[in-house]
Amino acid sequence: MVKDADSVSVTEPADSSKIQPSVGVLSDKKFLVDRLLHALERMSRHNRGVAVFFVYINSANMTLGADQHQSMALTPTVAIVERLRSFLRFSDTIASWGPNKFVILCEDTTSIDQVRSIAKRLMESLSIPLLLEGVPYKADVLVGAATTDNRLCMPNELLQDAEEALQTAMDREPGVCELVEESISTKNRSTIRIEQELEGAISAKQLELLYQPIIDLKTGKTCGVEALVRWNHPIHGTVLPDEFLPIAEKSGAIFSIGSWVLNQVCQQSHNWSLGKAEKLKSAAKAKTQKPTTKSTTKTGLDNATANNTATGKGKWFQLSINLSERQIKADDLFETVKNVVTSGQKGLPEEIVLCLETKEAALAGSTPEMLEQLEELGVILAVDDFGVGWSSLSYLERFPVKIIKMDNSLISSLGNSVEDNIVANGVVSLAHSLGLKVIGEGVERESQAVALLEMGAEAAQGYYFARPERSAAVSNFITQTFKIKDPN
Repeated sequence: MVKDADSVSVTEPADSSKIQPSVGVLSDKKFLVDRLLHALERMSRHNRGVAVFFVYINSANMTLGADQHQSMALTPTVAIVERLRSFLRFSDTIASWGPNKFVILCEDTTSIDQVRSIAKRLMESLSIPLLLEGVPYKADVLVGAATTDNRLCMPNELLQDAEEALQTAMDREPGVCELVEESISTKNRSTIRIEQELEGAISAKQLELLYQPIIDLKTGKTCGVEALVRWNHPIHGTVLPDEFLPIAEKSGAIFSIGSWVLNQVCQQSHNWSLGKAEKLKSAAKAKTQKPTTKSTTKTGLDNATANNTATGKGKWFQLSINLSERQIKADDLFETVKNVVTSGQKGLPEEIVLCLETKEAALAGSTPEMLEQLEELGVILAVDDFGVGWSSLSYLERFPVKIIKMDNSLISSLGNSVEDNIVANGVVSLAHSLGLKVIGEGVERESQAVALLEMGAEAAQGYYFARPERSAAVSNFITQTFKIKDPN
């Protein structure tokens, strides 16, 4: 970008594929498009943006005559390219895009304001007359720029935005830079493309399920898993749910994806050796616990889930899947779930209690009667991301909610001070007063796990315990005892 205090530092090592051609041998379109594609792929990892600048030199208004150009060793065009090169970082790319037209790619931008600043300084740099063999030369320069932080945007879509911005600038006076963020048309094109690609993602076997363990905070044992869907896109690589599920929700593809998830978890869960794990678990408890005449029913939180009688005898392992607003309100939700989970040997193993997670706002407009039917089927309901935005006790009381999952924004500051724990402690106390159980999400440090345990939360999940893994790892999760607090 710009060589000043506001420029973005370059942390990536240089390699031969990124070296810019020498002056007079500009990058071509193919090279720049390839660089742009890789820049878009990296954006989500670095939380940065990308900017593209179209630069047009109006040769019709050149100060020098053509005969003078021909007599010079350094042409105005080459001189302008040199000026642009001095303005850019080594990691930026400049390519020829036709007569008197260039494209500049600036990676790792941090904000729209920074892009505006770059565009302004670019125009100021090109407005200074060039000296060619002692003769001043000045050309009218127009710039169109586009920027995006959407990594699912394709190179041609962003380039089209920048070129359209240039066309707008050309309709105005010289020395103008027209800047647009990702345009509505590009967002629409990108959304339509993703919708079309999602339709074939299941048949192309591009979707994949990962599982993150849910840990019983009292025992350190895995009491369940949450299924998380990923899209292995042939161009964009691994696409996370937040990037494509909102599009699927609007297009209706969420229903086919949801059906696929439900069928997959049923199939894959038969490979987790839950029956064997339950026998080992029961044997271990028999050695350490005194006999009791009290009868209890196990659930996904190992006797911690409220209203255990709804889950059925022998169900001790919680399998959570996420439902969107459209899914939770679907008229055929009960039949869809029933047909899959009770389909004989292809349904869920008898040790598993299915937990449907949804956001509290999604419950508005849902039918309590249908969710109560699911409860009778042995399915439990959890409110996800609890504590963010608005929360209403009426929904927790009106619907058959059994678990609340405390949002990771409340978890992130746990263990730092007493003050930081007050809100989270209040959420746990509120849940328990309503007969609900609490799972803390996004636990990344020991202090957070300990704080949740001391508050009385029943379970937790997060990178502190394990990252989401493929189905084959679940059997290992079950046999592990995860550390809650370092004994030292």
